[in-house]
Amino acid sequence: AQCRQVEQTLASDFKLIAASGDVVKDDGKGLHQWEVLFRPENNAVEVRDNARMIQYTSKQAFRIVPGGRQPSVLLKSARLREQESIGIDAGDREMRGAVEIRPTPYGFKLVSEVNLEEYLYGAVSAVLPQGSPSEAYKAQAVVSRTRALWFKAHRDDNIEGADICDSNACQKYMGLSEEMNLAALAARATQGIVLTQGGAPAKVLQHENCGGTTEDARFGSEPGQEHLVSVQDTQSP
Repeated sequence: AQCRQVEQTLASDFKLIAASGDVVKDDGKGLHQWEVLFRPENNAVEVRDNARMIQYTSKQAFRIVPGGRQPSVLLKSARLREQESIGIDAGDREMRGAVEIRPTPYGFKLVSEVNLEEYLYGAVSAVLPQGSPSEAYKAQAVVSRTRALWFKAHRDDNIEGADICDSNACQKYMGLSEEMNLAALAARATQGIVLTQGGAPAKVLQHENCGGTTEDARFGSEPGQEHLVSVQDTQSP
């Protein structure tokens, strides 16, 4: 969704890095709440510090890069474009690693930069209910890793330059705020394990409740879908 405004807090000191790779601010202080605003009069994004003083303005993408042993960015009070707010969770999210701000003619997009294995901590947590068996977490970690890699390999061009979206259309992801310990343990226990077809990550689908029978998800004669057939969710005779 397009953001018009968002506040962000970092636990550790941080930098602002321009699209060119140049460090434009290197004195951001941890626990300070900064604000990112879209200015429609000039289509620029403005960054203000906790005293509301302008620290940086850009029409190009830039990154908020936290330091420390476990770098993260807490995104607060996001204000979305009214026509894009339906079905979007605008609640606070703490994201691992850096966050990229991508200006658009209507606001700006937020892109989380996180390595695959740590991404799974949140992605697996978003799928399974708390208290699920540890083997279920491991199985889901393999599926979520495969799904992320498949999307990366088949991604369409998008304004965010992202490998995968954070909604159910791709794979739900709420960041560090929603992580569960069992999900992190499962990701580490299955590190690097992927479902493959023809030597590449397989196309895998998932659902919250199949109602006892999964859907036949093959579309025409498109290759690589032979395994997406309907099956009964019961024990075979």
